[in-house]
Order: sequence, then C-alpha cells, then structure tokens
Amino acid sequence: MDNQELIELVGTVMKREISPIIVRLDAMDQRFDSIESRLGVLENKQDITQRKLDNLDFKVDNLAISMKGSERNIKKDIRLLQDGQETLIVVLEAKGILPRVELQ
Repeated sequence: MDNQELIELVGTVMKREISPIIVRLDAMDQRFDSIESRLGVLENKQDITQRKLDNLDFKVDNLAISMKGSERNIKKDIRLLQDGQETLIVVLEAKGILPRVELQ
C-alpha cells in the first residue's frame, strides 16, 4: 500500500467516523437556534414587564405626592375649622349665649 492509498483510506475512515458527529452538531445547531428564538421572546416579555413596572413605580410616586398634598390640605382645613370653632365659642361667650368655660 502506498502513501496515496493510505491517505485515501484514512480519509474514508475519518469521514465515516466523523459524519455522525457532524449530524449531531447540526442537530445541536437547530436546538440552539430554537433556544435562541425562545430567549428572544423571553427578552421581549421581560422588556414589557419592565416597562409596566416602571410605569407602576411612576404611578406610585405620583400617588404618594398626591397623598402628601391631600394630607397637607386636610390639616389646613382642620386648622381653619378649629379656628372658626374657637372664634364662634368666643363670640357666643361674649354675647352671654354660652357660659364661660375655664380651661385647666
């Protein structure tokens, strides 16, 4: 057997031994393509979820600011009502309609 025949024989044996590996690698490529496309879908869903969370954070922040404003307005209204009540009591006491009450 000369060198050329030996090279051809080794080439044939290698092709026969390597062909199942190539087939398996092709199948793995298809699987990776499938996984890659599924990851793309998951990334899109994650982006949508992140946008929704960001929007929700914005709404919560706005609600907190709104609640602080409402709380401040309510406290102001209570002070005004208390002032009005105290004024009314003083006027009624001065006119003799209400008896004077001494606070201890």
